[in-house]
Amino acid sequence: MSCNGHRSISCHFAPSVPMGFLQSTLSLLIGTGCGIYIAQNYNVPNIKKLVVEMMDRGKKLEESYKKPGNDKNKDSK
Repeated sequence: MSCNGHRSISCHFAPSVPMGFLQSTLSLLIGTGCGIYIAQNYNVPNIKKLVVEMMDRGKKLEESYKKPGNDKNKDSK
């Protein structure tokens, strides 16, 4: 058979499940499995803890550069 000038049988075959779905599901499962293995066998830092620490450092840095005399705080009313 010929399909767009190429000899192929699969050009007229339409799978019932799109290949993108299978590929993305397989990628998700492999990624999840690798993530679980790495988390159990290696010393992986706690990302949530790192983000909280960085936010605290950012707030302290912001406070150090704030102009003196502006005592208004948006959070307190």
